[in-house]
Amino acid sequence: MHKLLTRQLELLEIPADGGAPPTLDQWQALLALVGRTYAALDHDRYTLERSLSLSTMEVQRLDDALMRQKDKLRAVFESAAVGILTIDADGFIVDANRAATSMFGLSRGQITGQPLSSFFDEGVPVSLAPPSGPARAQLFEHVYTHPSGRSAWFYTSESWVMDSASTVPFGTVIIEDVTEKKHLEGSLRHAQKLEAVGRLAAGIAHEINTPIQFVNDNVHFLRESFSAVLSLVGRLEAEMAEHGEELHERYREAEADADWPYLGAEIPKSIAQTIDGLQRVATIVQSMKSFAHEDRGEQAPADLNAALASTLTVATHELKGIAVPVTKFGDIPPVVCFRGDLNQVFLNLVVNAAHSIADVVKQTGGLGRITLSTRRDGDEVVIAISDTGAGIPDDVAAKMFDPFFTTKEVGRGSGQGLALARAIVVKKHGGSIDFDTKLGVGTTFVIRLPIGGAAAPEARAA
Repeated sequence: MHKLLTRQLELLEIPADGGAPPTLDQWQALLALVGRTYAALDHDRYTLERSLSLSTMEVQRLDDALMRQKDKLRAVFESAAVGILTIDADGFIVDANRAATSMFGLSRGQITGQPLSSFFDEGVPVSLAPPSGPARAQLFEHVYTHPSGRSAWFYTSESWVMDSASTVPFGTVIIEDVTEKKHLEGSLRHAQKLEAVGRLAAGIAHEINTPIQFVNDNVHFLRESFSAVLSLVGRLEAEMAEHGEELHERYREAEADADWPYLGAEIPKSIAQTIDGLQRVATIVQSMKSFAHEDRGEQAPADLNAALASTLTVATHELKGIAVPVTKFGDIPPVVCFRGDLNQVFLNLVVNAAHSIADVVKQTGGLGRITLSTRRDGDEVVIAISDTGAGIPDDVAAKMFDPFFTTKEVGRGSGQGLALARAIVVKKHGGSIDFDTKLGVGTTFVIRLPIGGAAAPEARAA
């Protein structure tokens, strides 16, 4: 007999051994008691099922909340403007967000599983082992070479996550692409140098101009005075020839002692050459003043033919013994621009052309040629600067406008000239700059500038 039924019978004092049968009242009482017991059990079962149902709902709610939090953290990870990598204790990349894949120019699959050190140039310190002690960030500056060959500068901040047992489950690497920042810093330093050189050139030009003026005036006075002296000597010689042979003979002796025939012929030539030299100095001074023209914070109409001519004058020393300058200036209108900035662009291109030709001159011994030409094309002015240098190889041509890229030896080039030229022409003037090159023949840089100037807010002074 079931223990529960036996218990019920004992409560009603009904024999459980099968002796005397229960009375009707006992049966009724037993049935009522069993009904109440089953009702209580059914209520307990309902309560238990309800509790289990609520517990399951709570677990599901917490699981949903955790999934939402995970999705939110993943969304933050993927949408971050900086690159984020997670790495294991050995420095191998576990995961990378979208910004990191964009910076590296690679897919997530090409990044994960690779050591962090494999993405940076040799010699750049990369943390491969976690630091000892509490978690701390380590900052590094790296150079990264894109699959296209373009170089970029990255700042990385590496943090190792330490647990209570001082082990290293994983680390995080925050990557910031500072290539543009580096370029702007370089451009700013370059602009500051050019500004200082411009002020120095303007000051020197001003200081030279004053003595040149009075020396020039004095030489012109000497030329006119010497003409009068020659006329006077001629008249004296004629008078002496008419009025006394003895006096005339003595004059001829004095004339021979002073070497007057030579002086009379050469002194005018010397004065003429001096005047020519002074004129050249005056031209150089004027070119320096024009070249060092300070922009006043806004664009203004400028004669680019005159700007190119002054650039050639300033670059005379670079061209001497290397190249012959040729100008083919067309009839172009004044261009609204920052003339001082464009002077620097023209000078960079002319100097680069001279350096390219110099490498050829070392081999051939013959002079090269740099040609500057201008023409109008609709609403634009086109400036072309051509050289007869060695040309640019294809692997170098793809990087010509990259910041910090240079093929010149240390001290001859900073890698900023063409990058700065492009920034000035494209960003500041709304124009374009490109080049056409052929190995063994030479290179031509072509600049296009809108005649009316760049629209704000791109056009602004450096």
